[in-house]
Amino acid sequence: MKLPRLLTTEIPNISERWRKLVLPLLMLFAASYALTVTVDAMFHHSIMIGPGFVDEGISGYELAMQTFANIEQRYPQQGRLFIWVFLPLLALAMIQNAIVIVRGYTRFEKTIGKPYSLRELVLMFAMNGFQVLTLLLMLAAVGWFYWLAGGDFADGWTLVHRITVWCESLLNQVPTLIELPRPLPLIAALASVDLAYYALHRMSHSYRLPWLLLHRPHHMTENMMIPTVQPVFVAAPLFIVFAIPLQLLVGISTKLFNPDPMIVEALVLRLFTHTLGIYSHCAAYYEQMQHNPLLRRMSAFFGVGNYHYVHHSSHKEHSLINLGNNFWMLWDRVFGTYVEPPDTRPPTGLTNNPPLYMNPLRLALAGMLQIAYELKCNSLRLWPKILLGNSYYEPPVSHDFAINWFAINHLNQQTTSNNLKE
Repeated sequence: MKLPRLLTTEIPNISERWRKLVLPLLMLFAASYALTVTVDAMFHHSIMIGPGFVDEGISGYELAMQTFANIEQRYPQQGRLFIWVFLPLLALAMIQNAIVIVRGYTRFEKTIGKPYSLRELVLMFAMNGFQVLTLLLMLAAVGWFYWLAGGDFADGWTLVHRITVWCESLLNQVPTLIELPRPLPLIAALASVDLAYYALHRMSHSYRLPWLLLHRPHHMTENMMIPTVQPVFVAAPLFIVFAIPLQLLVGISTKLFNPDPMIVEALVLRLFTHTLGIYSHCAAYYEQMQHNPLLRRMSAFFGVGNYHYVHHSSHKEHSLINLGNNFWMLWDRVFGTYVEPPDTRPPTGLTNNPPLYMNPLRLALAGMLQIAYELKCNSLRLWPKILLGNSYYEPPVSHDFAINWFAINHLNQQTTSNNLKE
């Protein structure tokens, strides 16, 4: 497949003189992350602990205000006290998130033994940007099709929000089978929700389409820190496909045991999971998390920190481990995918760390390019396996556009040459 230069030109090596710009830019990123992503994650994810509180496409700050108003209305006496205790803890979580992001870079050379590659930093940060842009372009395309059909462009552009509202309307019809006394509904809901996440996560690793089109970019980074690891559910185009079943599974899991959203409980749990979860993708913190008994026990409970970090290991035997994220990784233990993180930090990235093509747009589109190439170059009878086969299936004619095959061939030639000399 002949590709345009936009997809074949690699990022060149970047001079060390540019390194002085990294820290101020990273500090700006960390502050933006704390003010937006931390708040957004805290409240938008919290609505998933029970229906009745819909994300209406508003900002994290606006949703936070609605959340606090809802708490004061539901718990007039204890609500205000909870809010004034929670707000300082939220501020501390935001500060902690920003510090971990910055120190994940500044500690990197001391803990890993080499400075963070500027080339890899630019490559992965740009790839994440292209993934977000691809998702926005997909939503714009949906809006354009709506407009061509005589509808409103905004109806397509706000598709994710409308899916959320539609799921909410369905969930309101789900009966509560048994109303358990608190905190039992929360425990039952979290176990059910984690089963849904576990199933989706395992599917994303086990089958070609979700692996190539949704989840693989999240695993490409070899030197992990927050700005270089792609958010899990940003990848297009399967984001929209998985949004509906995920929201329904999560909502149904909570509604079965409790008729009302468990907002206070969700906020407390989310505070812990997000504060600890930021270490899941930070190579520079692996040893600290591994040898701090309190942090390790808390990480084990929530399935984050080093327990998730080892899930990113490039060792083949680690390709399907530690997929859950709650209650001592219950479902990993049940289904035999639980592994204790080793004391020595494992290498991370794709299995066996093949050399990646140093082009961020190509990496962002690699899955779609590979599927299109395979469908074009193989017979129709192989299409079901290409689209529905397991993630290890490779059709007779295939090409992985994420991997730099020139670098592999050059390395093989060097190895052969060295062997002949010996």
